[in-house]
Amino acid sequence: MTNSFKVLALAQNSWHGRWLNRQQLLSRLGIKYPIVYSTGGWFTWDRNSTDWHTASLFGDFALEDNVWIDKSPKVLMRYPKVSAYDDVIVRWQARRWTSRLNALSDAPLVAHVFYPSLFPYLKYIRPQVLVYHAYDLFPKTPGWNSEIAGYERNLLETADLVVASSQSIADGMFSVVNREIRVLPNGADIPAYEHALTSGSEEPQDLKNIPHPRIAYMGSLQAKVDFDLIADLATREPDWHFILIGHVVPVFSPGGPECGSLTRCRKLPNVHVIQAKPHSEIPYYAINMDVNLMCYRLDDTTWVKSIYPLKLHEYLAAGKPVVSSDLASVSPFASVVRIAGDLEDWHKAISEALTTGGTGSSDTRQAVARENSWNARVKQLENWLLEKLQRC
Repeated sequence: MTNSFKVLALAQNSWHGRWLNRQQLLSRLGIKYPIVYSTGGWFTWDRNSTDWHTASLFGDFALEDNVWIDKSPKVLMRYPKVSAYDDVIVRWQARRWTSRLNALSDAPLVAHVFYPSLFPYLKYIRPQVLVYHAYDLFPKTPGWNSEIAGYERNLLETADLVVASSQSIADGMFSVVNREIRVLPNGADIPAYEHALTSGSEEPQDLKNIPHPRIAYMGSLQAKVDFDLIADLATREPDWHFILIGHVVPVFSPGGPECGSLTRCRKLPNVHVIQAKPHSEIPYYAINMDVNLMCYRLDDTTWVKSIYPLKLHEYLAAGKPVVSSDLASVSPFASVVRIAGDLEDWHKAISEALTTGGTGSSDTRQAVARENSWNARVKQLENWLLEKLQRC
């Protein structure tokens, strides 16, 4: 019987980008267990990127936020068109990660895979427990293809534990492979919001010149956001100030154009686009709004309907009124979140939030958030991992 383990976590997103469920979970799990986090090795097409040019020739690992972050070496560059050579690079990458973890601990190894394209590395990792953790309904996301679909099927068939961020994502995977899939929703960093609410800190500098009422969306500014809805509401209510905080994601490719509807928003004097903020600063923005929005374009052809918004419990922890698109994951929280439909309903919902305090109260919203903390999510994940290890 074991009460310890070490983790190799493989995901697509840089640790230093926007904090997602990967960073929230692993930074807390890393307090007790050794963790190495990697986005995989370089590919030949990365040679024109700034990140590749600034990378180390032989690579390194850096301890940040309780996790050892892999800085992949330039000398290990994958070339999938030459399968034998590519396989050698994959093997050496896997050896780097496992050697680092073996130096940290002799505990059983957990491989925690957050995206199917990282599946090829598993052949050389051979963990005691394999976890596949789907945070989106990947088959409906941009870039999905038959090769990645094959990797996902392999993961679904071989993983010891399959985790989904929402029941809708779990249902989608269950339709591919009939097996147990456990749901681990996103949570909230409760201590960060409680500190922001009690510290008496001044509002962020770039909010000071924006009048109230302030109505915010915080997150990636990409095509899934209903910018036309925001523009229509801003046009109808010129005294309402809409604040969009986040990294702008181009529609087609890095360096490409932004969503045209976001450009429409920029032209309005009462819509304010603010650059993305570090995760540690987000609570100070959320608590200084009058209403926080989750306004998504709900299209059956995309992954958006299946999401469990990262911002749901963060918004609730701020205590301010929340208005949301009609997502399956949000419906259970209708006592503290106002769910809106068409333009008229959105206008009514925000008006009610501004005049009556919105659905629920500040206290009830914060109480729900405390029940859905990241600390609680990590404890659940830890228990699942220990449960699987007992069966090894």
